[in-house]
Amino acid sequence: MHSAPSADADAHRWVTAKFARKREAALGGAAQRAADRAKCQENWLFSRKENRMRVKVLLYPSDEGYTVSAPSLPGCWSQGTTREEALENITDAIREYLDADAEETEGAEVREIEVPV
Repeated sequence: MHSAPSADADAHRWVTAKFARKREAALGGAAQRAADRAKCQENWLFSRKENRMRVKVLLYPSDEGYTVSAPSLPGCWSQGTTREEALENITDAIREYLDADAEETEGAEVREIEVPV
C-alpha cells in the first residue's frame, strides 16, 4: 500500500520542475535564436534562388559582337558574339554576382526594406 506523497515532496518536485523549465527556456532560447537566424538566412537564400528578378541591362555593339552590362550591379559585365549569347552570358554573370553577394552576408543580420520610388 502506497502512502500519499507528503507536502514537502510535492513542493520539492514543483520547485525542481520549475527550475528545469527555466533552465530549458534559457538554453532553448539561445538555441532557438540561433535556429531562427539560420532559418532566416536559409529563407533569404532560398527566396533569392526561387524568385525571379528583373534587371535592366545595356547592350553595346562591339567588334566581337555585343558587350552587355547591368548598371545596377557595379562591375557586372559580359559579352557574346550575338545578342542572345550576350544576354545568356549576362544572366549567368548576374546570378554569380548575386551568389557572391549572398556569401558576404554570412553571420550578418539580414533584413529587407521597402524603398518608395
